[in-house]
Amino acid sequence: MKEGFLELVEASLKTRLKSYLIIVIVILAYIGAWFSLCYILGTSNPIVVVEGSSMYPNLTKGDIVFLKGVSKEELAEDFKVGIKDIIVYSLPTGKNIIHRIYSVVYDKNGNIIGFLTKGDNNPYIDGIVVTEDMIIGKVVFGPIPYVGFLVLFLRSPPGFILLIILTAFIILWGIAEKGAKEKGSSNHVENARKE
Repeated sequence: MKEGFLELVEASLKTRLKSYLIIVIVILAYIGAWFSLCYILGTSNPIVVVEGSSMYPNLTKGDIVFLKGVSKEELAEDFKVGIKDIIVYSLPTGKNIIHRIYSVVYDKNGNIIGFLTKGDNNPYIDGIVVTEDMIIGKVVFGPIPYVGFLVLFLRSPPGFILLIILTAFIILWGIAEKGAKEKGSSNHVENARKE
């Protein structure tokens, strides 16, 4: 009788530990993949979601692009041979902009100061010289259309609220399921005691 109860407790504990282990492995795999991408591509933010329409038709809202860290010299070399890279840079406000290099800005000694950029869908160049320390990276892969809409939705207030509700629902469901299993196993133990 006591052995049956202990077996049930041990089986329940093993099941829970397996579930927790799977969750930890998934989280560690995600973190490992992210940091691997950061290291391989040489940037702190290797994946970016396009949030506006300034790069239409080449990039549209909801597209995902992959970035590679890049030096100002590499960008200037590309520009010299006719490649107008699309870069992502961060404004002092923290907002990220994804635009194409329009021209290279040099000082009077011929040293690269930075870049003027422009959205493909914008009539005018941006009113800021983008310096190397502002550049997150240049687009090397993409766009992957529509995938970023989920990210954009989850960043919005309704999306964030939905995420909280879903998380709470999953947790409560797990608790209710655990309670039902424990009640079922206690009935099983009671039946075993009666025999």
